[in-house]
Amino acid sequence: MKRLKKILKITAIILLLLIGFLFAAPYLFKPQIVALVKNEINKNLNAKVEFVDVDISFFRKFPRVSMALDGLSIAGLGTFASDTLLSAERIDAAVNIKSIISGDHITIYSIDINKPRIHAIVNKNGEAN
Repeated sequence: MKRLKKILKITAIILLLLIGFLFAAPYLFKPQIVALVKNEINKNLNAKVEFVDVDISFFRKFPRVSMALDGLSIAGLGTFASDTLLSAERIDAAVNIKSIISGDHITIYSIDINKPRIHAIVNKNGEAN
């Protein structure tokens, strides 16, 4: 009986530490996460992307990881440099944790956009922003 109590106590402590780490990780690694997200987005898009904050939660859309960008703004380059292509108060995506860790490709299950403003145009030469 003592052995069972000891095993249950150790298991409970490990679970509490794990849950505590999942709550704390987004805050502990926030500067690295913001820099990584900004770099990857700008590398993959032919536009200038700015955002105010990144919010990552392991619990908001459990069992998936929720990644949110607050104050997102995407501006064109070149011919469309003065145009804001997309702006949104918040974009929240639910992604698979395995795809984030492996870095292979990120699987997105859902995207929620709050107060989007999309400005899609085609100029006289037939070029779309």
